[in-house]
Amino acid sequence: MTKQEATREGKALLARMKGSGWKLRVFEDLGWRCSVYNGPIEVYVGFCNGGVEFSCLMGDMLEGDYEMGSMLWSDNFRSKDPNKVVERQVKKAREKVDELDMVVRFVEEVMGKKLKKRG
Repeated sequence: MTKQEATREGKALLARMKGSGWKLRVFEDLGWRCSVYNGPIEVYVGFCNGGVEFSCLMGDMLEGDYEMGSMLWSDNFRSKDPNKVVERQVKKAREKVDELDMVVRFVEEVMGKKLKKRG
């Protein structure tokens, strides 16, 4: 894909995203690619079987225009609807947070005290 094609695909993706605050990112990674991001979530354009599919990642938030930092969550779900991949990531991340919360509460009970939160 050329830089112009990646920009065109990215702008089309940007127009499909629900909510406000989404920004376009066009970058080179063994060819030109594009994504849109909003804080810690990024949706990527991919091509599969002659069609467009989307995937997304959730990462930690760093300062700056584009500073995703480390990836925290992805379940490798792909869809032709970019908003569906965001909704799925949030749903799966919440399930994992609930599971981790249960584990932490169990460990705190075993230890006989509430452990301090980091930060």
